[in-house]
Amino acid sequence: MAAALVAKINDDKGTVSNVGNDVTPPAPVAMLSIDSGHFRNQVPGVMRVVAAGPPALWPLVREMRRPDVPLDTFARCYTACDQILENAGLKAPVHWYGGLIKVEGRKVVGIPRIDSAEFRREQVAEIVRRAKEIGIRLEAGR
Repeated sequence: MAAALVAKINDDKGTVSNVGNDVTPPAPVAMLSIDSGHFRNQVPGVMRVVAAGPPALWPLVREMRRPDVPLDTFARCYTACDQILENAGLKAPVHWYGGLIKVEGRKVVGIPRIDSAEFRREQVAEIVRRAKEIGIRLEAGR
């Protein structure tokens, strides 16, 4: 079930609004918060995956490791992992190594850092490391 949700992570009807971290926008607007070293995207597709909880982490990491996954999907997987880990007890957010993000409509279309295999490996390694801090092992998958 979690893998099916991850496959539809880009399937949302909301619109994105850049808002501060403590502002909850009215429906159907989705929240996109950008902070130094962290961002949170709460569009419907991401929130459905977050609701699946820790079983969704491995399908998310697997999706992030695919070399052909678009940057927008990669970013949505990152924010879903971050929110799942927070809900599971992680005290500090997962660090985002891409810098501030550029958004067009509902899609992440750019980051200041070059979107490279190295950047993506670092980001996935951060998620795996942070999951391990709260007893969730993602290295070998499930």
